[in-house]
Amino acid sequence: MASAVRSEADQRVVGNLPLELTSFVGRRRELADARRLFETSRLLTLTGIGGVGKTRLAIRLAGALQRVFRDGAWLVELGEQTDSDLLEDHVAVTLGVRSVSSADPLQALIDYCADRSLLLVLDNCEHLVDAVAVFVGAILRRCAGVKILATSRESLGLGGEVTMRVPSLTTPQQQPPEFEGIAQYESVSLFTERAASVVPGFTLTEENKRAVAHICHDLDGLPLPIELAAARLRGMSAEQIMNRLSDRYRLLTTGGRDVPSRQQTLRLSIDWSYDLCSPTEQQLWGRLSVFSGGFDLDAAEGVCGQDMNSTEVLDLVTALVEKSILIREETDGDVRYHLLDLLREYGHEKLESAGEYSALRRSHRDWFEALVVHAEAEWISGRQAAWIARLGREQRNVNDALEYSISTAGEARSATRMVGALYRFWLSPAEWCTTTRPETVGVSLPE
Repeated sequence: MASAVRSEADQRVVGNLPLELTSFVGRRRELADARRLFETSRLLTLTGIGGVGKTRLAIRLAGALQRVFRDGAWLVELGEQTDSDLLEDHVAVTLGVRSVSSADPLQALIDYCADRSLLLVLDNCEHLVDAVAVFVGAILRRCAGVKILATSRESLGLGGEVTMRVPSLTTPQQQPPEFEGIAQYESVSLFTERAASVVPGFTLTEENKRAVAHICHDLDGLPLPIELAAARLRGMSAEQIMNRLSDRYRLLTTGGRDVPSRQQTLRLSIDWSYDLCSPTEQQLWGRLSVFSGGFDLDAAEGVCGQDMNSTEVLDLVTALVEKSILIREETDGDVRYHLLDLLREYGHEKLESAGEYSALRRSHRDWFEALVVHAEAEWISGRQAAWIARLGREQRNVNDALEYSISTAGEARSATRMVGALYRFWLSPAEWCTTTRPETVGVSLPE
């Protein structure tokens, strides 16, 4: 039977987790949730969009759990590994395993791990997800003492796998009152700490807290772009960075030399996610960027699915959720999706380059015009409260549809129909109506 051995020198080393070179900010809840989930499963996958901090969280979690495993915790970095056929060899090299027979690398790893207690951290699995799934399934079925912590932009899709989406850092709202208390937000703490390493003595002050709050908000609370923005303090002020975030993909290009190439600029990080999508997933990503403030599945079907059936749209939306492009949120039984602003802007660029933007804007307007007309028809009914709630969720999309009709030649009649249909809703006492009244888009109410 095939067997595997480790050298004497290797046996003195229990694990290879790297030391952290920068401070670890926030994530108390995520660490607690991950530890709890890992207690009931041998496979935990941390998912999320690139730059959200999956690797840092995984390494911190592995460090906290390392003492539980007799043979330590081992980090296998897969980000630069491009050949799925060499996956097992790469893991074997990391663990210091060498085959002493003609056995294949997977069997050698199974033999080595069979009687050991260790934690295997597989980092950045998304581009090798099929090969990783096969490898992980084989190890977990044959090696009872092994647990696996994976990071990936999508789950491995294995039985017994527990997934946890890593969210953005807590972030201030666009206009917090007087910007008081913003230091409590994780994204602000991260920016401040990284800024202090670039500009010694940097602190949050009355003069810069507005700019810092806007930077963190506009970058969706994602650690990678926030760190790239802080690095720009070498030559700019926080106010100047804030004012240039409208061109964020050109601004955020100063990643460290010691990080993978895909993390050195914001665009490369998002390109990595885009390239992992199929052509139809890429197309739908671009089309979905036409929505503001999120969307329901019926809106995605109606606006973006003219050349697809409802099942195809559902499958593609599900795939984009699984690949951490779309965020799924459920409230009172209603599921809604949204793109982070960074991903929406990226999708918008792709939509324009494909020549679909004008057609999608019109389709978007037509669909939401039909929605508000339908709502008006059912105003005097038992569905009134449901329609107020639905239009409340769609306030940004409705405003965009109105703005399109107002600013596009020959579309005034559509604007008039929408205003007439929305009149009663604007007069209702619901809180959302104060932010969607017609004066916000330059429309006069009918007499």
